[in-house]
Amino acid sequence: FRKRLTTIEKPKKDPAHYELVICGSPLWAFISSSPAIRSYVLENAAKLKRVAFFLTMGGTKGKRALEDLEKLGGKKAIATLEIKESEIASQIFSQKVSDFCRSLK
Repeated sequence: FRKRLTTIEKPKKDPAHYELVICGSPLWAFISSSPAIRSYVLENAAKLKRVAFFLTMGGTKGKRALEDLEKLGGKKAIATLEIKESEIASQIFSQKVSDFCRSLK
């Protein structure tokens, strides 16, 4: 909930070499993505041509966390996805993932 950053290793692959980078994270404390993904997005913001984000969560909405990632990256995501734990158990997530993948094209 403090939206802290952390030290991460330099990526093995340069995100500048990709047209699209998809970043995922669990939702922490009901409001924030993990410190590692926040750090990655912030440190590589200038290299991210196009970006998409997904969050996994226990049950709350991740809209604020997704907006925060867009702000850190300095651009609007071309697609976002929120997957709740209950959706995995009920197979609802399958359609959501398919829709997310289609929107990446």
